[in-house]
Amino acid sequence: MGEKYPERTSDYREPLLLGTENYYWWKGRMEVHLSREPLVLRVVQKGAFEFKDKEGKVKDIDDLTEAKLLKYIFNGKARNSLMNGLCPSECDKISSCKSSKEIWDTLELYHEESKSLKKVKLTKLINEIRNFKLRNGETIRETQARFQKNLNALKQLGKHIPQLEIT
Repeated sequence: MGEKYPERTSDYREPLLLGTENYYWWKGRMEVHLSREPLVLRVVQKGAFEFKDKEGKVKDIDDLTEAKLLKYIFNGKARNSLMNGLCPSECDKISSCKSSKEIWDTLELYHEESKSLKKVKLTKLINEIRNFKLRNGETIRETQARFQKNLNALKQLGKHIPQLEIT
């Protein structure tokens, strides 16, 4: 990936989203990056923690216990990580977003295909896997890499094939 998607690999550096062409690569890498702190990934996927009083009103930050305040800050950590992983043109797309989940959902909506296009891609990939063959002059390692690439593409589109069905 080196030339096409600049490697920004480090335990502390977020992967860089450059646009739709590297979105799925970025999304997978960002999930791994965020999962270093499971509650950070949780607020990205499910939304920030909210603490309410007995009447159901959101509590003021000054009224939170230390334990609740620690959970409250995960949205800020997640927003910071997401923003650091975006090039300027991607930041423009989410500039009005207030939560990490809103950023994540906005990028997903912008970069992922419609359901009908996903269905076409899924059908094509499933057919490729069903009709998979060794190509002339191709090594076993190259064949395995090509097959795994197809499986990964399926997974990115939301289709997981159990190991038992692959063999």
